[in-house]
Amino acid sequence: MLYLQKVVIAGAGSVATNNITLTKDIDFHISGAGEINVKLFNNITNIFVSGAGDVRLRGISNEVKANMSGAGNLNSEALTNKLANIEITGAGNAKINTSEEINVKISGVGNLEYKDYEGLKIVKQISGIGSINPY
Repeated sequence: MLYLQKVVIAGAGSVATNNITLTKDIDFHISGAGEINVKLFNNITNIFVSGAGDVRLRGISNEVKANMSGAGNLNSEALTNKLANIEITGAGNAKINTSEEINVKISGVGNLEYKDYEGLKIVKQISGIGSINPY
C-alpha cells in the first residue's frame, strides 16, 4: 500500500483535498507563496513554511509540528490535536486547536492563537514582540 508522505510547493502553487486518511506522518513544505488546504486524519503533521505561504488544515492529527519563517500563516483551528510544537520566526501567524500541550517559540512579531481548553499546558519562549493568546 502506498502512503502520501510529503507535499512540497516551491513558488506559487496550491494543493487542496477533502480527505487524506493516513496512519503515517505527513510533511507539508511551502517555500514562496504557495497554499495548502487539506482535510486529514493522521498521527503527526509536520509543516514547514518559508515565505508567504498559507496552510489550512482540518480533521484530526495527534500531533502538529510547525516551523514557520517569513510571513506565512497556519490556520489549523479545525484540526483537533493533543500536542503542538510551533516555531515562528518573523511575522507569521498560527491558529491552532490543541487540547493537551503547546510548546511555542516566537522570534520577531509572529502571533499564536489557541483554543483555550481546561488543563491545557503551554510552554512558551518569546523574543521580540510576538504574542500568544486564546481565541
